[in-house]
Amino acid sequence: MSMQSLAKESGLSIGGLYAYIDSKDQILDMILDEVLASVTTLLASPPPEVKQNPHRHLSWLIKMHIFLTEAMQEWFLFVYMEAKSFPAATKKRAIKSEATTEQIFAGTLRQGCSLGIFTTDDPDFCAALIKPMLQDWYVKRGKWRRRGITPMAYAKQLERFVEASILTLDSGQANFPPDQD
Repeated sequence: MSMQSLAKESGLSIGGLYAYIDSKDQILDMILDEVLASVTTLLASPPPEVKQNPHRHLSWLIKMHIFLTEAMQEWFLFVYMEAKSFPAATKKRAIKSEATTEQIFAGTLRQGCSLGIFTTDDPDFCAALIKPMLQDWYVKRGKWRRRGITPMAYAKQLERFVEASILTLDSGQANFPPDQD
């Protein structure tokens, strides 16, 4: 989109637009900053009763990530598909945001391992495997829609898949029941 098109769509004059924004790259940076801050803040701020329980926390993170990407689907898809052509500094921030999300998941996995709930010898690698499965929801949306899969169904199936890989056989889940819908 050109700045002229943006001015026309927004109802601002081109001069008025340039009074606030220097370039399309600045717009991209502004939007990226807001979206990344919102996503990071939300994922890093689960309710206290969820944060105390790594099993529930992991479930909450998976569901929250799916619902965030559902609510901002076009933006997530745009960043995923176009990051390679972003200016270098913006591209670096987009990549860093993915690593930040992985670290939030890895922290929950580490906490669960320390309590004997999860079993993985590499929480960072496990989190790095979970991230592309989360991305599949918005990148390959048509595949899931053709199968009649809703966001909640996708989140629950992903949660079951991850749990089958990392829950210990005797994880004390009687003390940590899964999240109820």
